Amino acid sequence: WTCAAGTLDIGITGDNYLWMTTFQEHAEQAAAFFMQREPYASNAHRIRFFIVPTQRDLYCTRSSTINRLITCNGTVARAVFTEAGYTPDWVFILVDKMEYGGSGGVTCVSYAGSLRNKVGAHECLGHAAGQRDEYQLYSTAGPNVDAWTGQIWKGVTAPPLPGKWVKGCYRPNYWCERVQKPDGTYVKSLMAALGYPEFSHRSRQL
Repeated sequence: WTCAAGTLDIGITGDNYLWMTTFQEHAEQAAAFFMQREPYASNAHRIRFFIVPTQRDLYCTRSSTINRLITCNGTVARAVFTEAGYTPDWVFILVDKMEYGGSGGVTCVSYAGSLRNKVGAHECLGHAAGQRDEYQLYSTAGPNVDAWTGQIWKGVTAPPLPGKWVKGCYRPNYWCERVQKPDGTYVKSLMAALGYPEFSHRSRQL
C-alpha cells in the first residue's frame, strides 16, 4: 500500500449503533486486531487510527442477490471524518447488525458479529491494499498471462517464486500462495478463508 506522507490513516466509524460505548469497544478491538497482522504489525509506526462515532445514517444496505454483501455510502462516511478534521486513506465501517456480511475496498464494511475483526481484516487490510480473493470467485477461466493481479498469478505455470502455490484462486486457472505454519504445514490465507488469520507472503509485499 502507498500512503500520503508515508503514513496509512485508517478511519473507523459505525452505522446504526444503538450504544456508542459498544461501538467504541468494537472499534478499538478491530484496530488492535489489525495491528497483529503482517505487514501492518511491522509498520505500526506508520499507521494511525481515527475512531469517530456517529449517529448519522451511512446508508448501509444488504445486497438482494448476494446476501453477505453489505455496502455503505462512502461519500457520507468520509464526511463524518472530514467534519472531525481527519482525511483517512481507508474508511472502515462497522454495521451494528448480527447477520454475517461485509464488503471490501478503500471504504470497507463489516457486520458487528463475532467474526467482525476477521471480516474487517479481509475486507479492509486485504482488499483496500489491492489484494484479490483467493477462493474461486469465478467459475470460468481467465486469460493465462505472466502477470499479477494483486497477489494472484495469472501465468500458465506457477510463478518463479519460493513457496507453495496452488491453482483455483479467484479463477480456476489462477494461482495463489499458501501460508506455511510453524509446524511446516500449509493452510489457506486470510484472503481465502477466515479460519486462518494471516496473509500470504506475496500479499505482504503489496
